[in-house]
Amino acid sequence: MEQNEYKDNEKVLYKTKGKLILPHKKPEEADCFLTDRNIVIEAEQPIRIAVARIADCALGVEQPTGYGAARDEAKPMGTVTLTYFDDLNQKQRLSLEMPTYEAALLSNELRTTIRIAQKEVLESLPLEQRCAGFWRRFAAYLLDGLILNVASWILGFTFSFLPLWLGSLVGIAFAIGSVIYFPAFWVWQGATPGKMLMGVKIVKTDGSPIGIGTAILRYVGYFVSALILFIGYLMIAWDGKKQGLHDKIAGTYVVEAA
Repeated sequence: MEQNEYKDNEKVLYKTKGKLILPHKKPEEADCFLTDRNIVIEAEQPIRIAVARIADCALGVEQPTGYGAARDEAKPMGTVTLTYFDDLNQKQRLSLEMPTYEAALLSNELRTTIRIAQKEVLESLPLEQRCAGFWRRFAAYLLDGLILNVASWILGFTFSFLPLWLGSLVGIAFAIGSVIYFPAFWVWQGATPGKMLMGVKIVKTDGSPIGIGTAILRYVGYFVSALILFIGYLMIAWDGKKQGLHDKIAGTYVVEAA
Protein backbone atom coordinates (compact mmCIF):
# COMPACT_ATOMS: atom_id res chain seq x y z
CA MET A 1 0.00 0.00 0.00
CA GLU A 2 1.28 3.45 -0.86
CA GLN A 3 1.88 5.79 2.03
CA ASN A 4 -0.82 8.39 2.69
CA GLU A 5 -3.26 6.69 0.32
CA TYR A 6 -6.82 7.96 0.69
CA LYS A 7 -10.25 6.68 -0.29
CA ASP A 8 -13.33 8.89 -0.13
CA ASN A 9 -11.23 11.43 1.81
CA GLU A 10 -10.41 8.81 4.47
CA LYS A 11 -6.91 7.54 5.15
CA VAL A 12 -6.47 3.92 4.02
CA LEU A 13 -4.88 1.81 6.76
CA TYR A 14 -4.93 -1.50 4.88
CA LYS A 15 -6.20 -2.87 1.61
CA THR A 16 -6.44 -6.40 0.25
CA LYS A 17 -8.42 -8.70 -2.01
CA GLY A 18 -10.58 -11.55 -0.84
CA LYS A 19 -13.75 -13.52 -1.26
CA LEU A 20 -16.86 -11.97 0.24
CA ILE A 21 -19.14 -14.51 1.92
CA LEU A 22 -22.62 -13.37 2.91
CA PRO A 23 -25.40 -15.55 4.38
CA HIS A 24 -27.61 -17.11 1.69
CA LYS A 25 -25.53 -15.63 -1.13
CA LYS A 26 -22.92 -16.99 -3.50
CA PRO A 27 -19.32 -15.99 -2.58
CA GLU A 28 -17.83 -13.31 -4.80
CA GLU A 29 -14.43 -11.69 -5.30
CA ALA A 30 -14.04 -8.31 -3.65
CA ASP A 31 -11.56 -5.53 -2.93
CA CYS A 32 -11.36 -4.55 0.72
CA PHE A 33 -10.26 -1.15 2.06
CA LEU A 34 -9.87 -0.41 5.76
CA THR A 35 -9.83 3.29 6.58
CA ASP A 36 -9.64 5.02 9.93
CA ARG A 37 -13.47 5.24 9.95
CA ASN A 38 -14.92 2.51 7.75
CA ILE A 39 -14.30 -0.82 6.13
CA VAL A 40 -15.29 -0.65 2.45
CA ILE A 41 -15.86 -3.88 0.53
CA GLU A 42 -16.16 -3.36 -3.21
CA ALA A 43 -18.07 -6.29 -4.67
CA GLU A 44 -21.06 -6.45 -7.02
CA GLN A 45 -22.92 -4.40 -4.44
CA PRO A 46 -20.43 -2.32 -2.40
CA ILE A 47 -20.67 -2.54 1.40
CA ARG A 48 -19.56 0.23 3.75
CA ILE A 49 -19.45 -0.42 7.49
CA ALA A 50 -18.44 2.10 10.15
CA VAL A 51 -15.79 0.40 12.30
CA ALA A 52 -17.42 1.84 15.43
CA ARG A 53 -20.48 -0.32 14.64
CA ILE A 54 -18.52 -3.58 14.43
CA ALA A 55 -19.29 -5.67 17.50
CA ASP A 56 -16.85 -8.51 16.83
CA CYS A 57 -13.96 -9.37 14.51
CA ALA A 58 -13.06 -13.08 14.52
CA LEU A 59 -10.18 -14.71 12.66
CA GLY A 60 -10.41 -18.34 11.57
CA VAL A 61 -7.81 -20.44 9.73
CA GLU A 62 -8.76 -23.25 7.36
CA GLN A 63 -6.19 -26.05 7.20
CA PRO A 64 -5.17 -27.52 3.81
CA THR A 65 -7.16 -30.56 2.70
CA GLY A 66 -6.48 -33.36 0.23
CA TYR A 67 -3.77 -35.99 -0.15
CA GLY A 68 -0.32 -36.28 -1.71
CA ALA A 69 0.78 -33.51 -4.06
CA ALA A 70 -2.61 -31.77 -3.87
CA ARG A 71 -2.18 -31.47 -0.11
CA ASP A 72 1.36 -30.12 -0.44
CA GLU A 73 0.24 -27.50 -2.93
CA ALA A 74 -2.79 -26.41 -0.89
CA LYS A 75 -2.37 -23.23 1.12
CA PRO A 76 -4.22 -22.49 4.35
CA MET A 77 -6.86 -19.80 4.00
CA GLY A 78 -7.96 -17.36 6.63
CA THR A 79 -11.45 -16.04 7.21
CA VAL A 80 -12.16 -12.70 8.87
CA THR A 81 -15.74 -12.74 10.17
CA LEU A 82 -17.37 -9.44 11.11
CA THR A 83 -20.44 -9.06 13.29
CA TYR A 84 -21.82 -5.54 13.01
CA PHE A 85 -24.94 -3.40 13.39
CA ASP A 86 -26.55 -1.99 10.26
CA ASP A 87 -28.36 1.36 9.90
CA LEU A 88 -31.49 -0.17 11.46
CA ASN A 89 -29.40 -1.39 14.41
CA GLN A 90 -29.92 -5.00 13.33
CA LYS A 91 -27.04 -7.41 13.86
CA GLN A 92 -25.50 -8.63 10.60
CA ARG A 93 -22.59 -10.88 9.70
CA LEU A 94 -20.23 -11.31 6.78
CA SER A 95 -16.93 -13.06 6.13
CA LEU A 96 -13.87 -12.29 4.00
CA GLU A 97 -11.76 -15.23 2.90
CA MET A 98 -8.13 -14.66 1.86
CA PRO A 99 -4.64 -16.11 2.43
CA THR A 100 -3.94 -16.56 6.14
CA TYR A 101 -1.21 -13.90 6.25
CA GLU A 102 -3.50 -11.29 4.72
CA ALA A 103 -6.38 -12.28 6.99
CA ALA A 104 -4.20 -11.97 10.10
CA LEU A 105 -2.97 -8.50 9.08
CA LEU A 106 -6.48 -7.29 8.28
CA SER A 107 -7.82 -8.70 11.55
CA ASN A 108 -5.10 -7.01 13.63
CA GLU A 109 -5.58 -3.67 11.90
CA LEU A 110 -9.35 -3.95 12.29
CA ARG A 111 -9.22 -4.69 16.03
CA THR A 112 -6.96 -1.69 16.65
CA THR A 113 -9.12 0.61 14.52
CA ILE A 114 -12.33 -0.63 16.21
CA ARG A 115 -10.92 0.11 19.67
CA ILE A 116 -9.90 3.64 18.66
CA ALA A 117 -13.23 4.40 16.94
CA GLN A 118 -15.36 3.02 19.77
CA LYS A 119 -13.30 4.95 22.34
CA GLU A 120 -13.89 8.18 20.41
CA VAL A 121 -17.63 7.47 20.20
CA LEU A 122 -17.82 6.67 23.92
CA GLU A 123 -15.91 9.79 24.91
CA SER A 124 -18.24 11.93 22.81
CA LEU A 125 -21.32 10.80 24.78
CA PRO A 126 -22.60 12.78 27.77
CA LEU A 127 -21.52 11.21 31.07
CA GLU A 128 -25.13 10.37 31.95
CA GLN A 129 -25.29 8.06 28.91
CA ARG A 130 -22.09 6.26 29.90
CA CYS A 131 -23.16 5.32 33.44
CA ALA A 132 -22.74 1.64 34.32
CA GLY A 133 -25.75 -0.29 35.55
CA PHE A 134 -26.44 -2.17 38.78
CA TRP A 135 -25.38 -5.70 37.75
CA ARG A 136 -22.12 -4.60 36.19
CA ARG A 137 -21.20 -2.68 39.33
CA PHE A 138 -22.34 -5.55 41.53
CA ALA A 139 -20.05 -7.92 39.60
CA ALA A 140 -17.15 -5.48 40.08
CA TYR A 141 -17.82 -5.37 43.83
CA LEU A 142 -17.88 -9.19 44.00
CA LEU A 143 -14.55 -9.35 42.18
CA ASP A 144 -13.00 -6.91 44.65
CA GLY A 145 -14.37 -8.97 47.53
CA LEU A 146 -12.88 -12.10 45.99
CA ILE A 147 -9.48 -10.43 45.65
CA LEU A 148 -9.51 -9.34 49.30
CA ASN A 149 -10.70 -12.75 50.50
CA VAL A 150 -8.02 -14.62 48.55
CA ALA A 151 -5.37 -12.26 49.91
CA SER A 152 -6.74 -12.80 53.42
CA TRP A 153 -6.65 -16.60 53.00
CA ILE A 154 -3.07 -16.55 51.74
CA LEU A 155 -1.92 -14.34 54.61
CA GLY A 156 -3.84 -16.46 57.13
CA PHE A 157 -2.07 -19.57 55.85
CA THR A 158 1.29 -17.77 55.97
CA PHE A 159 0.76 -16.66 59.59
CA SER A 160 1.26 -20.22 60.80
CA PHE A 161 4.85 -20.14 59.56
CA LEU A 162 5.74 -16.72 60.99
CA PRO A 163 6.84 -15.69 64.46
CA LEU A 164 3.94 -14.29 66.50
CA TRP A 165 5.26 -10.71 66.46
CA LEU A 166 5.83 -10.73 62.70
CA GLY A 167 2.45 -12.31 62.03
CA SER A 168 0.80 -9.58 64.11
CA LEU A 169 2.54 -6.86 62.11
CA VAL A 170 1.47 -8.45 58.82
CA GLY A 171 -2.09 -8.75 60.14
CA ILE A 172 -2.19 -5.08 61.10
CA ALA A 173 -0.76 -4.09 57.70
CA PHE A 174 -3.43 -6.16 55.92
CA ALA A 175 -6.22 -4.64 58.03
CA ILE A 176 -5.02 -1.14 57.12
CA GLY A 177 -4.68 -2.17 53.48
CA SER A 178 -8.25 -3.51 53.43
CA VAL A 179 -9.54 -0.16 54.71
CA ILE A 180 -7.63 1.95 52.18
CA TYR A 181 -8.02 -0.55 49.27
CA PHE A 182 -11.07 1.14 47.79
CA PRO A 183 -10.26 4.87 48.21
CA ALA A 184 -6.59 4.33 47.30
CA PHE A 185 -7.42 2.64 43.98
CA TRP A 186 -10.15 5.20 43.25
CA VAL A 187 -7.62 8.04 43.52
CA TRP A 188 -4.73 6.20 41.85
CA GLN A 189 -6.49 4.52 38.89
CA GLY A 190 -10.04 5.84 39.08
CA ALA A 191 -11.17 2.25 39.70
CA THR A 192 -10.48 -0.78 41.86
CA PRO A 193 -9.18 -3.96 40.15
CA GLY A 194 -12.75 -5.30 40.09
CA LYS A 195 -14.03 -2.20 38.31
CA MET A 196 -11.08 -2.31 35.88
CA LEU A 197 -11.96 -5.91 34.99
CA MET A 198 -15.57 -4.84 34.37
CA GLY A 199 -14.46 -1.87 32.23
CA VAL A 200 -15.80 0.93 34.43
CA LYS A 201 -14.30 3.82 36.38
CA ILE A 202 -15.33 6.50 38.87
CA VAL A 203 -15.38 10.20 37.94
CA LYS A 204 -16.86 13.36 39.38
CA THR A 205 -20.14 14.53 37.89
CA ASP A 206 -18.17 17.06 35.81
CA GLY A 207 -16.08 14.23 34.33
CA SER A 208 -12.86 15.00 36.21
CA PRO A 209 -10.92 12.37 38.22
CA ILE A 210 -11.74 12.08 41.90
CA GLY A 211 -9.30 13.27 44.57
CA ILE A 212 -8.57 12.09 48.10
CA GLY A 213 -11.38 14.13 49.67
CA THR A 214 -14.01 12.80 47.26
CA ALA A 215 -12.70 9.24 47.66
CA ILE A 216 -12.95 9.38 51.46
CA LEU A 217 -16.44 10.92 51.28
CA ARG A 218 -17.55 8.20 48.85
CA TYR A 219 -16.10 5.47 51.08
CA VAL A 220 -17.98 6.85 54.08
CA GLY A 221 -21.04 6.83 51.83
CA TYR A 222 -20.59 3.06 51.45
CA PHE A 223 -21.40 2.61 55.14
CA VAL A 224 -24.37 4.98 54.92
CA SER A 225 -25.71 3.03 51.91
CA ALA A 226 -25.36 -0.22 53.88
CA LEU A 227 -26.87 1.09 57.11
CA ILE A 228 -30.25 1.81 55.51
CA LEU A 229 -30.78 -1.87 54.66
CA PHE A 230 -28.50 -1.57 51.61
CA ILE A 231 -31.10 0.61 49.88
CA GLY A 232 -28.30 3.07 49.08
CA TYR A 233 -26.77 0.40 46.83
CA LEU A 234 -30.07 -0.78 45.37
CA MET A 235 -30.81 2.79 44.26
CA ILE A 236 -28.42 2.20 41.36
CA ALA A 237 -31.02 -0.09 39.76
CA TRP A 238 -33.73 2.58 39.46
CA ASP A 239 -31.92 5.91 39.64
CA GLY A 240 -32.01 7.84 36.36
CA LYS A 241 -28.25 8.45 36.46
CA LYS A 242 -27.49 5.02 38.00
CA GLN A 243 -26.11 6.61 41.14
CA GLY A 244 -26.08 4.93 44.52
CA LEU A 245 -26.53 6.99 47.68
CA HIS A 246 -22.73 7.02 48.10
CA ASP A 247 -22.40 8.46 44.57
CA LYS A 248 -24.87 11.23 45.40
CA ILE A 249 -23.08 11.98 48.67
CA ALA A 250 -19.69 12.28 46.94
CA GLY A 251 -20.94 13.71 43.62
CA THR A 252 -19.66 10.86 41.43
CA TYR A 253 -20.67 8.67 38.50
CA VAL A 254 -19.49 5.17 37.63
CA VAL A 255 -19.05 5.21 33.85
CA GLU A 256 -17.84 2.92 31.10
CA ALA A 257 -14.08 3.34 30.74
CA ALA A 258 -13.01 4.50 27.28
